[in-house]
Amino acid sequence: MITREEALSRIKELTDRFEEQYDSYKSASYNETLTRRDFIDPFFKALGWDIDNSLGYAEAYREVIHEDKIKGTSSRLQKLKFENADTASRLRKSIFPIAKSCSGCLQVGF
Repeated sequence: MITREEALSRIKELTDRFEEQYDSYKSASYNETLTRRDFIDPFFKALGWDIDNSLGYAEAYREVIHEDKIKGTSSRLQKLKFENADTASRLRKSIFPIAKSCSGCLQVGF
């Protein structure tokens, strides 16, 4: 089991890396899969989730079930990329400073 301090340390490392390399994450080649692998999965692992199903549970009993990638037209995908960039910008300005300072950690269960 991961301790609170270990979780906070891992999340701080993620936020630091995001801030240091922010410009590279805005590029068109940085896609949803890379975002999930670089940030989302490690974030939930830091919180103690079994992202990789290391316990070997059947699909119905897994903590995390991965979904298929988004399918749609090129224009729809471009719109999603724009929305994701906007969301990432808002997250960077609002959530990451909170996680980095950990002033709100107790409010989210750390």
